[in-house]
Amino acid sequence: MNCIKLKFWLVKVKPSETDQVEDETKQVDKSDEATSILEAEKLSALPDLALKNDEIEMLRAELEEKAKQLEVSGEESQGIKNQLNEAALNILSAQVKEKEMSLKLNQLEEELEISKGNAGQLNEKLQATERAKEALEAEMKKMRVQTEQWRKAAYAAVLAGCVEMNGRVIEPSTGGYIGFVGSPADDLDDGFGSGKRKGSDKKMFGDLWKKKGQR
Repeated sequence: MNCIKLKFWLVKVKPSETDQVEDETKQVDKSDEATSILEAEKLSALPDLALKNDEIEMLRAELEEKAKQLEVSGEESQGIKNQLNEAALNILSAQVKEKEMSLKLNQLEEELEISKGNAGQLNEKLQATERAKEALEAEMKKMRVQTEQWRKAAYAAVLAGCVEMNGRVIEPSTGGYIGFVGSPADDLDDGFGSGKRKGSDKKMFGDLWKKKGQR
């Protein structure tokens, strides 16, 4: 009895055609259901994709704007660099000119000091020349006075007549100028005479006046 049961269970039971059709139908239904689910998911994902596309476009626009700003900033930075370079060149040029002017100023100061020294020497020479000129003019004035005295004495002697003096004879002149041989003026080269000659001339004119008084 037990052997019969074992054989019964070991017999392979083959499925019927109806069962196969049902299985295939179930598989088709499952496939359609999966396709429907995928399509539904795709349809539900379309708004999300559109939103993401909008976000991407916005990000792209922002990036382009940032790029433009960076380009403008780069141009501004280059302009600032150019201005800084120009300012540096101007400062360097001003420093060079300032140095040149400082050298010229020092040179002018040195020349001024030299000119002051030369001016002092010239001033001393000028003062010495002025003093010598004044002394010469005083001496010439003194000689003019003395010469005038001699002229008057000679004129008086001519009026008194012919007088013998030191072996020479004084005679009146026919012209307007009164002259006589051996007068003190003949012994003067340039208006100046020695002290001894002045004393002898004074003595001579004193003798002339004495002779005139005796006559």
